[in-house]
Amino acid sequence: MSSKFRMKKLYNAYKRNIRNAHGKKTIVFIGDSITDVEFNKRTRQLHAKKCWPLLVMERLGNQIYHPVYRGIASNRSYHVYDRFSVDCLDHNPDIVVLLIGVNDAWSLFRPEDYKGRSSVHTPNRPFEPHFDEIVRRLKTETPNAKVILMTPFVISTIEENLPFKNFLVPYTRHIIEKAAEYGYECIDLQAEFDEAEKSTEPVQLSTDGVHPTTKGHGIIANAVLKLIQE
Repeated sequence: MSSKFRMKKLYNAYKRNIRNAHGKKTIVFIGDSITDVEFNKRTRQLHAKKCWPLLVMERLGNQIYHPVYRGIASNRSYHVYDRFSVDCLDHNPDIVVLLIGVNDAWSLFRPEDYKGRSSVHTPNRPFEPHFDEIVRRLKTETPNAKVILMTPFVISTIEENLPFKNFLVPYTRHIIEKAAEYGYECIDLQAEFDEAEKSTEPVQLSTDGVHPTTKGHGIIANAVLKLIQE
């Protein structure tokens, strides 16, 4: 190992210790717009001023847990991959909750797919290698952290978007398989929302089928809390 590389590792470890000096357990919430606290606050038509990370922290409280909110609207897996060191690993997290993949899938959804002509497809190649590297780094660089992976989803608010569920199947399968491989917790959010729709109108859960309302965010928050508090 070169001295330069050794110094870099020591410096990164120093940064992590400094950032964790508050003495609380650090939770990193990382992903796309569904996890983006500010995006949900300012986008009024979503009716989601309190997104799921805020709802989780309301229940957990700030005395024991220190939240790090790192959701960024429009992010795909490669965006999270690019910023993963700074936005997650450098915080020396005790808990990491990751939700990513819906934008990767949307990027391939073509006009003809809205007509239901397409069935299950293969994920675009950038998703799997970037996602796999993210979870590999979590295992090797934060081996003691509790990791919760969540699957992308679509809510049945807009009928023409329903064929998109087929696009999400391989992403969901891949995330569940990786969670099992690394011994991580996994929440199948599509299954959670499918169950919720049996008793709740979809428009109450999401106005556009992708971004949850505060009620929809509550479903995500409850599922996360069950795993954190078990």
